[in-house]
Amino acid sequence: MRLPLAAAVKFTENGKQLQLDEGLWTNAGAVKFKQSLFDTQQCGTVTQAVVPAGSTDVPLALRLALEFRMFPMGGCNLSSDCKRMENGFTLACSVGATCADGDPSGSAVMKPRIILADVEAGLAAGFTMFQGRYSDVHMIKYSGGKVHGVHTILGKADSSGWD
Repeated sequence: MRLPLAAAVKFTENGKQLQLDEGLWTNAGAVKFKQSLFDTQQCGTVTQAVVPAGSTDVPLALRLALEFRMFPMGGCNLSSDCKRMENGFTLACSVGATCADGDPSGSAVMKPRIILADVEAGLAAGFTMFQGRYSDVHMIKYSGGKVHGVHTILGKADSSGWD
Protein backbone atom coordinates (compact mmCIF):
# COMPACT_ATOMS: atom_id res chain seq x y z
CA MET A 1 0.00 0.00 0.00
CA ARG A 2 1.44 3.35 -0.94
CA LEU A 3 1.03 6.10 1.63
CA PRO A 4 -0.24 9.51 0.54
CA LEU A 5 2.67 11.86 -0.09
CA ALA A 6 3.00 15.54 0.74
CA ALA A 7 3.03 17.90 -2.24
CA ALA A 8 6.58 18.87 -1.29
CA VAL A 9 7.87 15.29 -0.79
CA LYS A 10 11.64 15.05 -1.14
CA PHE A 11 13.70 11.87 -1.56
CA THR A 12 17.47 11.91 -1.37
CA GLU A 13 20.07 9.18 -1.65
CA ASN A 14 23.72 9.84 -0.86
CA GLY A 15 22.98 13.55 -0.71
CA LYS A 16 21.40 13.73 -4.17
CA GLN A 17 17.71 14.38 -4.75
CA LEU A 18 16.09 11.56 -6.76
CA GLN A 19 12.64 10.51 -7.92
CA LEU A 20 10.89 8.01 -5.65
CA ASP A 21 11.33 5.20 -8.20
CA GLU A 22 15.09 5.71 -8.56
CA GLY A 23 18.17 4.66 -6.59
CA LEU A 24 18.59 1.66 -4.31
CA TRP A 25 14.84 0.92 -4.34
CA THR A 26 15.04 -0.30 -7.95
CA ASN A 27 16.95 -3.48 -7.04
CA ALA A 28 17.01 -3.81 -3.24
CA GLY A 29 16.12 -7.16 -1.73
CA ALA A 30 14.40 -7.97 1.55
CA VAL A 31 15.78 -6.27 4.66
CA LYS A 32 18.33 -8.47 6.48
CA PHE A 33 18.69 -6.30 9.60
CA LYS A 34 17.06 -3.16 10.95
CA GLN A 35 16.77 -1.01 14.03
CA SER A 36 14.50 2.01 14.25
CA LEU A 37 13.78 5.03 16.42
CA PHE A 38 10.28 6.49 16.42
CA ASP A 39 9.84 10.13 17.42
CA THR A 40 6.16 10.69 18.06
CA GLN A 41 6.74 14.32 19.09
CA GLN A 42 8.32 15.31 15.75
CA CYS A 43 6.38 12.62 13.86
CA GLY A 44 9.31 10.91 12.18
CA THR A 45 11.58 7.88 12.20
CA VAL A 46 15.20 6.99 11.67
CA THR A 47 16.12 3.46 10.64
CA GLN A 48 19.48 1.79 10.12
CA ALA A 49 19.29 -1.33 7.99
CA VAL A 50 21.17 -3.78 5.80
CA VAL A 51 19.61 -4.66 2.44
CA PRO A 52 20.99 -6.76 -0.39
CA ALA A 53 21.51 -5.06 -3.75
CA GLY A 54 22.48 -7.85 -6.11
CA SER A 55 25.27 -9.83 -4.39
CA THR A 56 26.30 -6.95 -2.09
CA ASP A 57 24.84 -6.12 1.33
CA VAL A 58 24.31 -2.36 1.55
CA PRO A 59 24.13 -0.48 4.86
CA LEU A 60 21.24 1.96 4.76
CA ALA A 61 20.15 4.87 6.92
CA LEU A 62 16.63 6.13 6.34
CA ARG A 63 14.84 9.16 7.77
CA LEU A 64 11.11 9.49 7.30
CA ALA A 65 9.35 12.69 8.33
CA LEU A 66 5.57 12.78 8.39
CA GLU A 67 3.13 15.68 8.32
CA PHE A 68 0.22 15.51 10.76
CA ARG A 69 -3.10 15.51 8.94
CA MET A 70 -6.71 15.00 9.78
CA PHE A 71 -8.12 11.50 9.53
CA PRO A 72 -10.65 11.16 6.76
CA MET A 73 -14.20 10.68 8.04
CA GLY A 74 -13.95 6.92 7.53
CA GLY A 75 -11.64 5.22 5.07
CA CYS A 76 -11.11 4.51 1.44
CA ASN A 77 -9.96 1.62 -0.77
CA LEU A 78 -12.15 -0.79 1.20
CA SER A 79 -12.02 -4.49 0.32
CA SER A 80 -15.26 -6.38 -0.20
CA ASP A 81 -14.43 -8.51 2.89
CA CYS A 82 -13.70 -5.51 5.16
CA LYS A 83 -14.81 -5.91 8.80
CA ARG A 84 -15.24 -2.95 11.18
CA MET A 85 -15.65 -2.95 14.96
CA GLU A 86 -16.16 0.07 17.20
CA ASN A 87 -16.17 -0.55 20.96
CA GLY A 88 -17.38 -4.09 20.26
CA PHE A 89 -20.15 -3.13 17.82
CA THR A 90 -20.01 -4.27 14.19
CA LEU A 91 -20.50 -1.57 11.56
CA ALA A 92 -20.16 -1.51 7.79
CA CYS A 93 -16.66 -0.41 6.78
CA SER A 94 -18.21 2.13 4.44
CA VAL A 95 -20.08 4.08 7.16
CA GLY A 96 -18.87 7.67 6.88
CA ALA A 97 -16.15 6.68 4.40
CA THR A 98 -14.71 9.24 2.05
CA CYS A 99 -11.52 9.66 0.07
CA ALA A 100 -12.00 13.39 -0.38
CA ASP A 101 -8.88 15.53 -0.25
CA GLY A 102 -8.50 18.06 2.52
CA ASP A 103 -9.56 18.19 6.11
CA PRO A 104 -13.00 16.89 7.11
CA SER A 105 -15.58 19.28 8.44
CA GLY A 106 -18.76 18.95 10.47
CA SER A 107 -19.50 17.41 13.84
CA ALA A 108 -17.23 14.37 13.36
CA VAL A 109 -13.97 16.32 12.98
CA MET A 110 -11.00 14.52 14.52
CA LYS A 111 -7.88 16.17 15.91
CA PRO A 112 -4.92 13.93 14.94
CA ARG A 113 -2.15 13.09 17.35
CA ILE A 114 -0.06 10.13 16.22
CA ILE A 115 -0.30 8.19 12.99
CA LEU A 116 1.91 5.09 12.66
CA ALA A 117 2.22 2.31 10.10
CA ASP A 118 3.90 -1.09 10.21
CA VAL A 119 4.20 -1.91 6.53
CA GLU A 120 5.53 -5.43 7.12
CA ALA A 121 2.57 -6.35 9.34
CA GLY A 122 0.10 -4.45 7.15
CA LEU A 123 -1.16 -2.44 10.13
CA ALA A 124 -1.68 1.27 10.74
CA ALA A 125 -2.79 3.10 13.88
CA GLY A 126 -4.06 6.56 14.59
CA PHE A 127 -4.72 8.30 17.89
CA THR A 128 -7.16 11.21 17.79
CA MET A 129 -9.61 13.27 19.79
CA PHE A 130 -13.07 12.70 18.29
CA GLN A 131 -15.47 15.63 18.59
CA GLY A 132 -13.29 16.93 21.43
CA ARG A 133 -14.99 14.45 23.80
CA TYR A 134 -13.51 11.03 23.10
CA SER A 135 -10.03 9.55 22.94
CA ASP A 136 -10.13 7.54 19.70
CA VAL A 137 -7.67 4.81 18.68
CA HIS A 138 -8.03 3.25 15.22
CA MET A 139 -6.13 0.16 14.07
CA ILE A 140 -6.41 -0.65 10.38
CA LYS A 141 -5.45 -3.89 8.61
CA TYR A 142 -4.50 -3.50 4.97
CA SER A 143 -2.92 -5.49 2.16
CA GLY A 144 -2.82 -5.25 -1.59
CA GLY A 145 -3.72 -1.56 -1.38
CA LYS A 146 -7.06 -2.34 0.31
CA VAL A 147 -8.41 -1.93 3.84
CA HIS A 148 -9.55 -5.32 5.20
CA GLY A 149 -10.35 -4.40 8.77
CA VAL A 150 -10.85 -1.47 11.11
CA HIS A 151 -10.97 -1.70 14.90
CA THR A 152 -11.73 1.39 16.95
CA ILE A 153 -11.79 2.02 20.68
CA LEU A 154 -13.39 5.24 21.88
CA GLY A 155 -13.24 6.40 25.49
CA LYS A 156 -14.84 9.42 27.11
CA ALA A 157 -12.09 11.99 27.72
CA ASP A 158 -11.86 15.76 28.04
CA SER A 159 -8.27 15.69 26.78
CA SER A 160 -5.89 13.29 25.07
CA GLY A 161 -3.23 14.07 27.65
CA TRP A 162 -0.92 15.07 24.77
CA ASP A 163 -1.91 18.75 24.57
